[in-house]
Amino acid sequence: TYNNTVIPINKNRVYYDISREYKLSNQYIKKVIIEKSKSVNYISETLKNSEFYKNSIINKRVTLSLLNSIIALRINRVQNSEYVANNIKSLKGWKGSFYILMVKFFSNINIRLGVSLLNKLRQK
Repeated sequence: TYNNTVIPINKNRVYYDISREYKLSNQYIKKVIIEKSKSVNYISETLKNSEFYKNSIINKRVTLSLLNSIIALRINRVQNSEYVANNIKSLKGWKGSFYILMVKFFSNINIRLGVSLLNKLRQK
C-alpha cells in the first residue's frame, strides 16, 4: 500500500500529493469511504489539540465533514460500524451531549430515515 506524502509548511494550507499512480479514486468506493473516514477522524483529533480548536469556522467545517462521513458510510452500507462509531467519537469534542445522542440514534435506525435526519442536522 502506498501512502500520500505529507510535507509540513509554515503556512496554513492542506497539500495532497496526487502525482503517484495510487489514488483513492482508483479503489472500490467502500474502501475510499473508509479511508476518507479515517482521514477526517485524524484531522479532527489533530485540530482538537491545536490553536484552531476554539475557532467557530473550523468547528462548523469539522462537524460537517464528520457528518458527511457518517452519511457516506451509512448510504454505502459499510458493514463495520467501528467507522461510524469513530466519527461519532470525534464529534464529541466539537458538539454537545444532546447533539451526539441525536447523531448516535440517527446512525442506528433505518438507513433511509437516519440519513434524512442526519442531512437535517447538517443544514443547521
